[in-house]
Amino acid sequence: MLASEAVESGAVVRHEMLHALLGRAKHGTHPRAQFVGRCGGVVACDDDCLADGGPPPRPAAGAVAVSPEALEVAVTVTPPAPGSASLDGYFMMIVTARNRTTSPLLVQLPPSGDAGAPVSFRYVIEGGGYRFSYDMRADVPEVAQFAAGEVKEFVFDFRNQPGNTPFGLPPGTYRFSGAYSEVWAPAPPTVTVSP
Repeated sequence: MLASEAVESGAVVRHEMLHALLGRAKHGTHPRAQFVGRCGGVVACDDDCLADGGPPPRPAAGAVAVSPEALEVAVTVTPPAPGSASLDGYFMMIVTARNRTTSPLLVQLPPSGDAGAPVSFRYVIEGGGYRFSYDMRADVPEVAQFAAGEVKEFVFDFRNQPGNTPFGLPPGTYRFSGAYSEVWAPAPPTVTVSP
């Protein structure tokens, strides 16, 4: 059973759902290929999860080192008309990065400028006098390793009620800009978040 505050975190809920799908106990193993590889950016995987999952994989043989500009970046908001009438006000901003090539890639992320890991997925949300931003760090090497044609995504969870969740967003009309490193998705969607 999830603690009451964890129920507000989509990534934690999806982590537990993945355990159920894999048929593993809550405190069982966390196969790295599933929790970080296939579902990285969708489910939470903290230090204990990472330690349990084993060492990270090596880059694919023949992986080509590229800059983030080699990727195609896109943003979607779902549901497309968020509000209390849909999913109790919960909604997601999904930022995707796609390897457009037929070769495996090793993306060379620029240094963060501080002591932390480089930035991978990020967003800026603007509208109605508000500006929200967040930079996800590339804390695992898998976030920069792309198989041929692979799409990686990061799900940012929100709710249309400011103040009661870490990612509350007051009702209003916003532009949802998303990026992978410094590569911003073209034509960011403008979405009205209803009460």
